Amino acid sequence: MLEVYINHFLPSMKCIEKIRYNIFHSSRKYDDAKTPYQRFMEHPDMDKDAKKKMLEFHQTLNPKVIHDRLLILRKKLFVGAKFTRNDI
Repeated sequence: MLEVYINHFLPSMKCIEKIRYNIFHSSRKYDDAKTPYQRFMEHPDMDKDAKKKMLEFHQTLNPKVIHDRLLILRKKLFVGAKFTRNDI
């Protein structure tokens, strides 16, 4: 469920170029923020049937429902967990 939420609704920026000026200084250029789903759908080499199936699956998704379900699962995961800090 987390993978579906990340791949369909959380955009990320990809590094397209890294420029190194010297040993201490460099910079990076990034493309526009897109979800992995958007990158898949825009890729020219992807099969049209695969794109059609992905589009049909994407249309069944509701980001609010998925996010709420993830919060519930996270709460269940940490029920009874004890968080301690060990200072030396």
